[in-house]
Amino acid sequence: MNTLPQPSILVVDDDDDIRLELVEYLLDEGMPVVSAGDVPSGLRCLEAAGPGGISVVVTDVKMPGRDGISFAQELLDTVKEDDALEVIIITGHGNFALALQTIRMRAFDLIPKPMLLASVADSVRRAHARAMQRRQAVSRGSEAADLLAARETALADRVTALSTEIAVSLDKANAAFLRTVRHGLRTPLVPVIGLSELIEEKAGQLAPDQLLDYARMIREAGEKLQRTSPGRYANSRSHSAPHQPIPTQPPSSQSETS
Repeated sequence: MNTLPQPSILVVDDDDDIRLELVEYLLDEGMPVVSAGDVPSGLRCLEAAGPGGISVVVTDVKMPGRDGISFAQELLDTVKEDDALEVIIITGHGNFALALQTIRMRAFDLIPKPMLLASVADSVRRAHARAMQRRQAVSRGSEAADLLAARETALADRVTALSTEIAVSLDKANAAFLRTVRHGLRTPLVPVIGLSELIEEKAGQLAPDQLLDYARMIREAGEKLQRTSPGRYANSRSHSAPHQPIPTQPPSSQSETS
């Protein structure tokens, strides 16, 4: 016995003998089956089964009231793909026009009466498999859309992280630039401090003219520092003693001593 998983098979036929015989055979083959004697009853079965509750509809063509062709057409036109079902048409009045109409409406199969129950069961299995494949394709498409959305979210997160990294890098670069500027502002102090230390260390070894040269260099470095940061050092000079030019020659007393 070959069984089919849910959802169910719907058989719609006004001939009670044929309908019951087919239902019994499909049940023996392990297929869940519901049945109806006309189209309105078939629609109620579909409604009771709920979305996706029926995977295959086997319907007769000529029935009292509404015929099976319009019933099949409605199902194939309105049922959503994620609840996809297939339609098998059985008829005792088959002709070329009906066969062509069946093809155009995309029905799964057209089976003439009298029919072999084994052939109907085989067609139902294949129709069920096709309906499940269609539903799974929709599910995979939804999963692909979810995956794409997840990747887009991950990409957006990565862009945000990169933006943060860039901002931090720019902050670091800006800080390095400021340190460079500050170093440049401090540069005039180098000769001031260096020459002062040299004078302190070698005061007894320097000739008077060397002392004068070093003093002149210290003064020029200080003036350069004052020009570099005028606002910071503007008041320092106003409170200090007036600048006296450094003589180019040592005082006469020192010359006489030497």
